[in-house]
Amino acid sequence: MLGCSRSSSARPASEPLRPWLRANALDEPQPRDRRARVPASRGWLAHEHLRTAGAARKLRRAIANLRRILAIEWVTAARGIELRSPLQPAAGTAAALNLLRSEVPGPGPDRWLSPELAAADQLLADEALVPAVETTVGPLA
Repeated sequence: MLGCSRSSSARPASEPLRPWLRANALDEPQPRDRRARVPASRGWLAHEHLRTAGAARKLRRAIANLRRILAIEWVTAARGIELRSPLQPAAGTAAALNLLRSEVPGPGPDRWLSPELAAADQLLADEALVPAVETTVGPLA
């Protein structure tokens, strides 16, 4: 039955199920686990450092995933440029393509792409792309 409590005494319909969710918008938010909030030094709560570490791990994972996506885009864009073979790319694009082709082979027979994507990811992790382009076109903003 919906809205029934597990105890023998029935809860009045006007009483909310979770009173800590009714907090005023200007009030400090209530903890989900309803534990006592003990202030520590400098206004931090005693358990807030745990949230910071989790957020840092999540950010590191998000940046690594973004770098992998950019590596896939880079390899795919390089293949697209090579399909337009009679046309030549601009100087900066050619520098990025030459850097990629120094580690990742161009088109050829079917092969396992994982090592190539990992090599492109490593080039991005080493921050080699921007200096390679800047040596050709000058400093980027």
